[in-house]
Amino acid sequence: MASVTTAADHAFQVVFKDVKNSLRVDKSVCRPSSRRVALKPSGLAKDQTVTPSYAGHSSGKCPTHAKRVLVHFRIAMTGGAPERALLAVRQDRAKGRPLAFFNWSPRKVTDYLAKSCTTF
Repeated sequence: MASVTTAADHAFQVVFKDVKNSLRVDKSVCRPSSRRVALKPSGLAKDQTVTPSYAGHSSGKCPTHAKRVLVHFRIAMTGGAPERALLAVRQDRAKGRPLAFFNWSPRKVTDYLAKSCTTF
């Protein structure tokens, strides 16, 4: 499942699972934008890589003073199930800095976070 939602405090939440027909976007808070967001981890530090032999999770908070953040994702599907996903988040400003990047597959997830982000 790939879920992208925005909480009341303007934090983004992303959940990935390899379940058929599971992509959901909360359209009450997300809308299309013409602004560009690169689908690469440029300028972000690698946080961790999680695999079936190394179980873990990434929980982080990335502060921003922007009224909104931009999310760009590309999900490759096979038979209705996600096979690979790239997801990038950045501030929506003229010089919007990247906040987070995720490279997901059912067997491996690597995340990259901005220095301003805190993990817990």
